[in-house]
Amino acid sequence: MPAPAPFQVSTLAWHEPPGHTDSFSQYLVGLEEDGAGVDVRMSRCRPGGSVAAHLHEEADQIYVFLSGSGQITSNGVEHDVKGDMCIHVPRGIEHSIRGTGSEDLVFIVVTWPSGTLPR
Repeated sequence: MPAPAPFQVSTLAWHEPPGHTDSFSQYLVGLEEDGAGVDVRMSRCRPGGSVAAHLHEEADQIYVFLSGSGQITSNGVEHDVKGDMCIHVPRGIEHSIRGTGSEDLVFIVVTWPSGTLPR
């Protein structure tokens, strides 16, 4: 196996996964061939953008909010979020995200196990 090497995130393409409206992700880690066991994405939700309510039967997630402001709803409870905040969403918990500020809500999503999210 070759030694891991750093890469520039800014060179990666942005994708709008299923169920996302004006909300995009860059796939950082977790391609099936890398064997990491975890999926890591840089995401941004534009002002007024959203990720529709959904749940993952087989995956846990951690959201680390880096900048901007928005709202995450988990199990029907709304929480305001901004940079320097974090939430763990266990498998089976319905959740959604919405950008509410004037700037993009930027966050990292860590999902395990890898290979459980649509691309």
